[in-house]
Amino acid sequence: MRRAGGAAVLLLLVLGAGARSQPEPVTVSVDRSRSTIETLREVVAGGSAAIASDGVARALRVETHWPPRSPRADALADELREAAAEALERAGGASEGGAELLLELSADDRELRVALVPREAEVSWWRAFFFRPARARHWRLPLDAELRTFIDRRPAASRSALEVRSARLPASGYLAVGTTDAHTGQPPLLILVDGSSVSLFRTSDGRAGRARLTAVGRAERPSGSAPGVGARRAFATLTLEGPSVVVQWRDRIEGYRLRWAPLRLEPISDRQCPELAHRWPDACAEPVDGRDYFASALLPREGRPPPRTAPSSFYARWRGFVRRSDGSVADVEAVVNPRGRLVASTDGRAIGLQGHGSALGAGDLDADGLVELLVSGPVEQPERDTLELLRLQADGGLRRLWSQEVPGRVAVAGAGDLDGDGVPALFAIAEEGERSTLWMVGGPQ
Repeated sequence: MRRAGGAAVLLLLVLGAGARSQPEPVTVSVDRSRSTIETLREVVAGGSAAIASDGVARALRVETHWPPRSPRADALADELREAAAEALERAGGASEGGAELLLELSADDRELRVALVPREAEVSWWRAFFFRPARARHWRLPLDAELRTFIDRRPAASRSALEVRSARLPASGYLAVGTTDAHTGQPPLLILVDGSSVSLFRTSDGRAGRARLTAVGRAERPSGSAPGVGARRAFATLTLEGPSVVVQWRDRIEGYRLRWAPLRLEPISDRQCPELAHRWPDACAEPVDGRDYFASALLPREGRPPPRTAPSSFYARWRGFVRRSDGSVADVEAVVNPRGRLVASTDGRAIGLQGHGSALGAGDLDADGLVELLVSGPVEQPERDTLELLRLQADGGLRRLWSQEVPGRVAVAGAGDLDGDGVPALFAIAEEGERSTLWMVGGPQ
């Protein structure tokens, strides 16, 4: 019996040692105040030092798997090889003839993958058994503009390189559009908000610039209390907060969170904004009484620092931090205001352009560190409208990339990642009587 118990303990120790050695893939969060390359060097150095702490001397080997078009991949590999070698040297774990430490680097057009894999073949069995074995470490990073200069120089968004598609929508009266985050291993879904529900669709390619929309589910808006203040136009906001989707209507006090299995809308219990204020990722915005737009004075979300004032009162707003190809980060904000003006601000430097409507979609379509803006024209002829794609240049100027006249009136636009590659598409909805068309503008593939 004692011998059997000892064997069981021995088996558990062996299994435990094997379990500890399993890799743990981690998506690296890049601090917007630091270069992505600096963050990568720190991650690789920290992992190498942790592996060297087991006291086993290791020889470093680097293996790379880059896309064929990678312009400066070797320079990136050298940066990370140097970080790993320096960390091993400082930790006393560097050796020409020791056990191997493999630094494996690979990428596709979506992400960079980094792995540190210690090879224990030359380590004595008693050391591997009685001491905690070094485990492999795996990291993933979405390709931002800085990484793309090394790995994957995607073509810049231009009139000839854009992918513009349209799809007929099943109804009208839409108030907001966006996407979900990738859910349960599936690509993101398109979200459409109307006055009484939230609908989800899966998109696929169609013929000659058309797209197919397949209905996935629909969540009815629960009953709720009205704010007691009317507005000239119904509107709603849609905010993506990680895997969570928050929807708010102007004619309801409550905000709602989209829940899965079963698909439903639940009133928000963790209210982070004052009553009647709508949630943005960085702030809360209050609708102006009796109007169909928001005040420029933004309010802080609970537990966060006070936000700066928006460039103007606004129908729609976007703010984000984009990393440029030189590693610098730009703070970009854009609004369309009730006076028909688009105001775009880069690091506090604002520029305005007259002659636009209430629709605004924004995002970096080609991952080059410059933001593209999809805007509508002034609402004077409701039977026809104009969509324009503008690029916000590094110096703060605006450049027109594309424009197209579309049937119907465009009052709603948005942005979101439709295929899970981390690069957004821009959307706009044109409504012509009881008919609606969704326009989708994507960057070069």
